[in-house]
Amino acid sequence: MPDSVRAKALSLLLIHRKTEKFLKEVLSESKTFSSLPPRDRAFANELVHGVVRETYLLDHLIAAHSKTPPEK
Repeated sequence: MPDSVRAKALSLLLIHRKTEKFLKEVLSESKTFSSLPPRDRAFANELVHGVVRETYLLDHLIAAHSKTPPEK
């Protein structure tokens, strides 16, 4: 699996964060995502959803152990 799939997943996450659109919208509107082969698309999908799913937990843990709160 090429590292470019990870880079594409990162770009999707950045779009999601910048636009504040629902992740489903970001993925459905992305030509980058839809052009991936099925196996790579499944990996990118899980990677992106996993990061979004765990963001609040990670922010909470960082805030609990850091003097500087996480940025929005």
